[in-house]
Amino acid sequence: GGELSSVTVSMDITGGNSNSLYFYGLSDGEIEMDCMRFIPRSTSIIEDSVGIRYEAESTLNIFGGNAEVEGHHSFSNYAKVNNVGDTSSDYLEFNKVYAAETGDYLCRFVYKVNSEEKLNVKVNSQADKELAFHNYDPGGFEEAAIVVSLSSGNNTIKLHQPSGGATVELDYLEVTPYEIL
Repeated sequence: GGELSSVTVSMDITGGNSNSLYFYGLSDGEIEMDCMRFIPRSTSIIEDSVGIRYEAESTLNIFGGNAEVEGHHSFSNYAKVNNVGDTSSDYLEFNKVYAAETGDYLCRFVYKVNSEEKLNVKVNSQADKELAFHNYDPGGFEEAAIVVSLSSGNNTIKLHQPSGGATVELDYLEVTPYEIL
């Protein structure tokens, strides 16, 4: 077997029907790839907008059931929220998620998981949307992104799993205005 590694590269990809990616500098001329993911960034977000970060462990948030704050050196602010989605009553609700105006926003959740998980995202009183929390880099931080509609002013964003069985360690949520250019 070969060496297992992970590489993150930022690049601009133009709109249209096709883009090409070329890989150079491989010693044996071959590469085995198990996944490639594309995450929208400033080219798909309103120019000059700045994301607002909401720490999962903030005292403004509500922790349901066994969801709890735990100190940990590798997470931002040295803390995380454990057990989100473990049972149907274990949830995290981000409160006072601010939107300058009503519209679509990109929500990026930064987390760690031990296996592939799914949580429901509920914004205000809107219907749930399912969001996959992948485990591309075991032990590493991951990002799950979803576009949601926020109302002008403060909003709530709840992560939960009605059937339980998911265990996600949440670090933070970053919210940015979203617009397809």
